[in-house]
Amino acid sequence: MLRATWRRGKAAPEALADTAAPTDARHAVTPTRAAPRPAQRRALGWLACAALVAGCGAGETGGDLDTAVTVDSDAADDDALLVDGFHGGEVAAGDGTAADAATGEDAGDASSDATSDGDAVAPSDGGLSFDVDINDPDLGPPPDVDKPETTYAPLQIVATDPPTDGAGASDKAAFSVTFDKPIDPITLTSYTVLVRGPGGVDIAGDLSAKGAQVSFEAAAPLPPLSRVDVTVTPLVSDDLGQTLEAPYTFHFHTPDFADMAPYAQLAARYAPSLDLALAEGADAAFDLLRSPSDIGWDLANAGAQAASTPALARVAAVVVESHSHFFIHYQMFWHRRPAQAGTVGFDNDSAGVTVIVARYPQQRPVGLQTWWKRGDDEQMWLWLTDDAAILPPGAKLSSFGVRAVLPAAKLFPPTTDGLGCVASSSSCQARRAPLLLQGGSHRVCLRLDAGQATGAKACQWDAETAAASRLLRYLPASAPSAASANGVEIGQPPKEFAYALEPLSTTFFARRGSGQLFGGKTDISFLYTPPPGRPAGQKFAMGSKFVGGKGNEFGRPLWAFRWKPASNESYYDLPRGTVTLDPAFALWKRLGGGAGGPGEFDPNSKLGWSLSTCFNPLLFLDARSDAACVGSLSGP
Repeated sequence: MLRATWRRGKAAPEALADTAAPTDARHAVTPTRAAPRPAQRRALGWLACAALVAGCGAGETGGDLDTAVTVDSDAADDDALLVDGFHGGEVAAGDGTAADAATGEDAGDASSDATSDGDAVAPSDGGLSFDVDINDPDLGPPPDVDKPETTYAPLQIVATDPPTDGAGASDKAAFSVTFDKPIDPITLTSYTVLVRGPGGVDIAGDLSAKGAQVSFEAAAPLPPLSRVDVTVTPLVSDDLGQTLEAPYTFHFHTPDFADMAPYAQLAARYAPSLDLALAEGADAAFDLLRSPSDIGWDLANAGAQAASTPALARVAAVVVESHSHFFIHYQMFWHRRPAQAGTVGFDNDSAGVTVIVARYPQQRPVGLQTWWKRGDDEQMWLWLTDDAAILPPGAKLSSFGVRAVLPAAKLFPPTTDGLGCVASSSSCQARRAPLLLQGGSHRVCLRLDAGQATGAKACQWDAETAAASRLLRYLPASAPSAASANGVEIGQPPKEFAYALEPLSTTFFARRGSGQLFGGKTDISFLYTPPPGRPAGQKFAMGSKFVGGKGNEFGRPLWAFRWKPASNESYYDLPRGTVTLDPAFALWKRLGGGAGGPGEFDPNSKLGWSLSTCFNPLLFLDARSDAACVGSLSGP
C-alpha cells in the first residue's frame, strides 16, 4: 500500500535537491530523479484536496503544497509512499522512520504513521495520513518509473471554406473548418459548433469530421444572401483532448438568387454617364468614387484604406421588377464627405439614381429618379420622358413631384458602346442618362437640367456653372480605371475614367447587418415596416447609417432612404425605405396613386402601371416563374 501523510508545516518550502539522501538504496529517491509526470501531480493534488476538504490553499498563510516521498521497506503487502507537509517536507530515512526536520515528536509521529496499515488517522501535529493503493490505475505507474512529459499543443484553425465574410456555394449553409490536427468526431455537437442564421436563429444540420477537416450542411435551405455565423468552441478536441485556446468565430453568406445574369446585363445597358464636378482644394480627392470592394469592408478605417489604394470606381446596382416596369437602382459611394457651408464632414457617404424602364410595348427607359442625403434632408428628384405614358396630358408637374418632362432621346441618349447588350442582338442599344455629381455635397442631378421647369436651382447646370467647374467623367465599362483629380482644369473638357458595375445584393446588401459597415446597435436596427397591404420581405433588422457619421450627418444605404419634400404629403408619409424597397408602389403614390396618375396595368394590352412584383431581391420576393413574368428579359 501507498501511504501519504499531509501536514501543515511552518518552515519555508525547501527544494528536493537540498534534502538528505535516503539510506536504503533499494527504495532511494535521489535528488536527480525526474519529477512526477503532470498526471501524477494532478492525482496527488486531487487526493490531498479530497482529504483536507477545505484545506487546499483556503486562505491560510503558506497554502502551497510541497511533497516529500518516504518508502516503507517494512510494509508486508507492498511499498508505501509518504508525502509530507505543505511546508518543510523532507525525504524520510529508509528504515521506515520519517525524518522530520521540525521536532523529534513530529519524527515519532511520522514513524508511527509509516508502520500502520490501517485507515487514515490524524497525526498528533494536525496532519492527516491515509493509505492509497499504489496499483490504482488512476495514479499511473509507480513513481520510480521515469516517463517523459507530454507536451500540450492547443488546436489551431488553419482555414475555413468559405472564408470569413465570403459567399458560400450552397443554399444549405455548407462550410468546412480545417484544423492542424485530426479531430475527435465525438466532440462535434450542436453545442460545440454553433451555427446561426439571420436573427440569431440556430441552424440544424449535419456535422462530420474527416481527419483534420470538420464539415457542416444544413438540414434545410436558407434564403439567398443570408448571413451565417459560426462559432467553434474549445469543447471540440482532437484524440489527445487538445482544444482551441479560445472560441473561433467567422461568418459568410449564402449565394445570390439564381439566374441573375440577365439583370446584370439590364443594369449595364442603362447605366448612366457620370460627370463629377470636383470640390475646390484638397477636398477634391474625397469626391472620387470608391467601393468597399476595393478599400475594404471595415468602414471605420475607410480613410486610411482609401489612401493606400487606387481610386477605382464601382457602382452597386440592383434590379426590382414588376409586371409592367423594371426599376434599376445604382448606388454611388464616397469614402468621405468634406465639411462645407457650416456642416461637419463625415466618412462613408452614398447617393444614387433609379432608372425606370418600361417592359411594354417594347423595352425602353421612361424615367430617372436621383436621391441623396444631407443631414435631415433626403431628396428624390424625378424626370420623365415624353413617351412614358404615366402622367395625364396637361398635368402640372409640381403636383406630381416631377422635375421635368424631356424627349426620350435627350433624357436617355443612345450610345454605341454596346455594354449590356447580347452580342447576337442587332436591335439592342445602350442608353445612358447624363448625370452630374456635385463635389462636396454629393448631390446627384441631371446635367441637362437648368432649373427652368420647377424653379428649384439646387441641381441646375448651365454654361456659367460649367465654365467655373473642374470636371472629370466616369463612363461604364467592364473594368474600372484609376481616377485622379490631378490635371483637371477649370472650364476644360472633362478627363474620362471608367467605372464598373457590381451587384448590390452580394456586396452592400449581403452585409446589411454588419457592424463593420454600420455603427452601434441603433444603426443596425432598421426593420422595414411597409405600407398597409404591401409586402414586408424578410423581417430582420439591418443597417440604416454607415459608420463614421457625426451628429445628423451620415451616409445611408440605399434601402434606408426616405424622400422628405415640403409638399406632396401622401408620398412624404410613406415608411422609410419604401422609395427603394418598393419602388413601384412609391412612384405610383408620387404620381397620383390612381387619382389622375398612372392607370392600372392591363395584362392584355400590356399598358398601365402594375403594383405586382415579379422579382425583388431586396424583399426576397421571387415570382419570375409566374405567367405574367416569364420571358420579360428575353428581348433586346
